[in-house]
Amino acid sequence: MDNEDISLKKLQLLNENRFLRITPYTEFRDGTKGSVLLLGFNSPDSLLFLFNSPERGDEFEHCKDNTLSPAELDCFYNYRELCIKEYDGFYHISKELYNQYGVVLLTGKYLTAHIADFFCDNLNKQRNSRTNWQTDRTEYLMADALQTYRISEMEEDIEDFLSDDSQWRREITLQALSRYNDADKLFEKSLHIDWLRVRNKYADWLTHETFQFKLYFAQRLLSEYREFGKPVDWRRLLENEFRAKLNDPVTFHYLDYGVQEIVGLYALTKYHYTKRPKYIEIQYADVEMGERINLYGEYRAQCISEMLERLKAENNPLRTEFPTEEEAEIEVKAHIAKLVGRQPFNLPDEQKGTYAFYEKGFCFSQGIMHPDISPIISESKTKAKHTAPQTKLQSEPFTPTITDLEKVFLPCYTKIPECKMLLNILLEDRKVVSDPEWARYALTIYECKKIFKNHPKSFKEWLPIFCNLFGRVVEYRAPSNIKRTKCKTDITPFLPMLNVELM
Repeated sequence: MDNEDISLKKLQLLNENRFLRITPYTEFRDGTKGSVLLLGFNSPDSLLFLFNSPERGDEFEHCKDNTLSPAELDCFYNYRELCIKEYDGFYHISKELYNQYGVVLLTGKYLTAHIADFFCDNLNKQRNSRTNWQTDRTEYLMADALQTYRISEMEEDIEDFLSDDSQWRREITLQALSRYNDADKLFEKSLHIDWLRVRNKYADWLTHETFQFKLYFAQRLLSEYREFGKPVDWRRLLENEFRAKLNDPVTFHYLDYGVQEIVGLYALTKYHYTKRPKYIEIQYADVEMGERINLYGEYRAQCISEMLERLKAENNPLRTEFPTEEEAEIEVKAHIAKLVGRQPFNLPDEQKGTYAFYEKGFCFSQGIMHPDISPIISESKTKAKHTAPQTKLQSEPFTPTITDLEKVFLPCYTKIPECKMLLNILLEDRKVVSDPEWARYALTIYECKKIFKNHPKSFKEWLPIFCNLFGRVVEYRAPSNIKRTKCKTDITPFLPMLNVELM
């Protein structure tokens, strides 16, 4: 860079900032000499600097119009260039740099905001004042830090200012402010904030976040806990994740988790925003029925969406048509069935039984085979699609009764002798007939619409219901293929004719 470019940059620095002198050239109690200047005193990002400027006094012209002297401008330019080159543009603070460059930053934006608001308020109150200087920096910076999730940066800035290493700049700042009407005492109040209470705002916001973000955040909590094995400030973690979300969408893979784990992740996040412990604890809040039902709907929908994308990405050379949502749903049910039994990390013993019931209820509602539940389809669930892949006999087939059939069929059918006869035939034949024959039984019953409380919308929906109800599981076959198969026993005499009304 040539001298002309450097001169232009220095001139730009001079024009960018107006200065307010807090002290003339002074020897401070620790022996440091210099002048404290408030740079950009009427801008939102004012900063307080210490300059080693022996010539700064009222008799000098540049002191009267609040401009830097050429020597001060050189010091400031060199210091700023170093910070850009070595510290990613952030002003580095150390006494060594002050001794080397003759200038150093004393306070960051937030702490300087209190100082600038104080002096500008006093300027506004002076007689004959025609200017209304800005006095709302502190409020603005706090609101901005909340909205952009940077409260922890502000907190760390103050923690650094209060540290032992920063005692020299803290004493210089307070000594400079003590000259002005208790400004030092007002400033000291700004150093003591209940940051835990402030960051609880983020916990309030988390309450209203999407299921996806709550599950993702619990995932991150567990990751932090496993990585560090010690207490982690979950509010700072939440702030970091909120901030990251501003630039990149949250990614959470529902297919990676079983039913119990999904409920557990939700309950883990809920525990933190309801109980608000200071540090991460692996505990699970109670999940109300309404929350679970909505969570199940989210889980099912997102799993199907993810599975559909996975099927499309397979680039199967045997495919002649694009994968469908219906096919993805079948794959999802098989996938979730493989994850049955997986429980959340460190789930307490007293909650394990409850979570097992959560899983059973979900699998039951979706027609997913579960080793610990009787495959009975309740009346309210016959409207749902049950398209899980059915490929083999159950090792211990469920034996239904008329009471079980009453959950699917109308009482005017289940109370007549033909229904009992049909049940006995199916219980006997299920052990010996082929898969196509068993599916033919299902189709014959499906075509007798008048016996159903709620007739399934399709045979594909009915087949797994039939299989679960009568304790024999077979693979889906299209009705056109099944109709070519003859049943071992003709069951039509035990079913009302389609053109006959049931009494």
